[in-house]
Amino acid sequence: MSEIEVKHLSKTFEQKGVHVDALKDINLTIGAGDIYGIIGMSGAGKSTLVRCLNFLERPTDGQVLIEGKDLGTLSEKELRKQRSDIAMIFQHFNLLMQKNVIDNICFHYRFRVLRKKRGESQSKRTVKDSRT
Repeated sequence: MSEIEVKHLSKTFEQKGVHVDALKDINLTIGAGDIYGIIGMSGAGKSTLVRCLNFLERPTDGQVLIEGKDLGTLSEKELRKQRSDIAMIFQHFNLLMQKNVIDNICFHYRFRVLRKKRGESQSKRTVKDSRT
């Protein structure tokens, strides 16, 4: 089973009666441990795609499955829980410049009220996993 699977994902915006297809029939499969970057011209839909992948933005059509679970079928509470297990860095990711990689990742876990040691060990695992 794929870690992330996107099936026929589309997002259309309407502005002043004009329909704009930001995403159209996107299909994508990401395996466990894979790391992807999304690049493209300004206005190409990169941020819209990322926001649809974690359902911060609801797609107009299609499915996003995380470990086989269709995000479109989840309640807002279930989505919040699912998002806590999804790591994404946005275009303006606002890392703390005075912190190193581990400290920036730890900040997230500490903010979620995890004990410091657990947050540090989880952060180190995250960095280690991203290198393999």
